[in-house]
Amino acid sequence: MYNRYRVRPGYGSKNLLVEFMSDSSDEAFLAVLRSVFSANGIKAKRKEDLLFLFRTVMDSPAGTFEVDHDEWSMVWVHADKSQNVIPYLDRILTASGQFQKEEVDFAQYEKAQQDH
Repeated sequence: MYNRYRVRPGYGSKNLLVEFMSDSSDEAFLAVLRSVFSANGIKAKRKEDLLFLFRTVMDSPAGTFEVDHDEWSMVWVHADKSQNVIPYLDRILTASGQFQKEEVDFAQYEKAQQDH
């Protein structure tokens, strides 16, 4: 069984992010994600406990990014300052054989931006 993810624009942003379809309470998902990151030279730099959100700042060969998971068990990756990280993560997630990418209709997110 694959872990699923999407590469999509953030709400109200043109920046891309990676949204995982598993949740942060799924220990098997988190173990696979940590394993893929580790195998590709990605290391945790620091952890932050924010209001309703846990953030781990990560260093990768492509740049720094954040892994967020909130109290509603959503997990996503964003790299607002180094967007080249997103295609890098997309490649390594797919290449790992552990993740399956779901295609996204970007127009759906553009419409959401226009409606606000």
